[in-house]
Amino acid sequence: MSTTYKPFIATAPLVPMTLSSTLLQPEFTTPFALYTVVQLAVFAAASAGWPTVFGRNTRQQGWLLTLMVSALVTVLSLPFVGDVVTEVVDAVWSAVGGAGYSPLERTTVAADGQASLRIPGVFLSFLLMDVVVGSLVYPRHVQLLTGYVHHAVYAGLIIDLMRHRIAFVLCPMGLMELPTFLLALGNVVAPLRAQLHLPFGVCFVVTRLVFHAVLVWRVVRATAGQRFWIYVACTLPLHVWWFRGWLVQRSRMSARRSGSPSPTDGRGDSKEEEVVVDGEPSSAAAPGDSGVRHRAPATDVDVD
Repeated sequence: MSTTYKPFIATAPLVPMTLSSTLLQPEFTTPFALYTVVQLAVFAAASAGWPTVFGRNTRQQGWLLTLMVSALVTVLSLPFVGDVVTEVVDAVWSAVGGAGYSPLERTTVAADGQASLRIPGVFLSFLLMDVVVGSLVYPRHVQLLTGYVHHAVYAGLIIDLMRHRIAFVLCPMGLMELPTFLLALGNVVAPLRAQLHLPFGVCFVVTRLVFHAVLVWRVVRATAGQRFWIYVACTLPLHVWWFRGWLVQRSRMSARRSGSPSPTDGRGDSKEEEVVVDGEPSSAAAPGDSGVRHRAPATDVDVD
């Protein structure tokens, strides 16, 4: 039976679990193991026919795992996004003088340990497989900073949230993988690139800027200002910078098509340049927020 949603708010410092007890929770190990098998099976099957469909383009191949995880994590995040929406409505309702909680009736998934560890299990499996498969199959596309270092840092932050039993604060961030899905789709299916640049830009603003800012507020509130909000907030300025770069590139491309002088971004250089729009996972060219999405040039989505 549904109950009125009440957000988790820490009333004392969060005490961590041991690392072994954190990583051996069945709610975590099961999705981790299953998704590892799924990734290896799908990648092996796709690779068998890859030369026929894509030729020997290992760069496209490097986006396959990113395409898979971004789609899955986006879907798995939706119940947690519902929690965030409910919590925001409740806060607004209270701010305007509403009595108690708003009329939104639902059961929070944040309190469900199995649900809140499913996304970390899937994403940590991806981070590991992205590096392992990338190193073996397309090593020249796996870069040190945006591949190995990036994945290791993300893994450390996720595990720390799990140790403190608040992995649920990470789960709504799965929605920020929606732009990554569009980016990966444009890299794997080249004919779609030109049609995806506008949806990518809209999704980026909604998820990686607006929704991300809401999540920072939510984590500050849930953890009573403890350091965990930094984990969520640290990539927000980077997302702003990436979006700025994407806008500059779109302006240059538009000017090039119309025959007008290209904007120089104040540096006197009108040359088309790579803009990092997604610095998460690694293999092909890389939250936000979410494959060895190493460097992911915006041109990969927008230009043939």
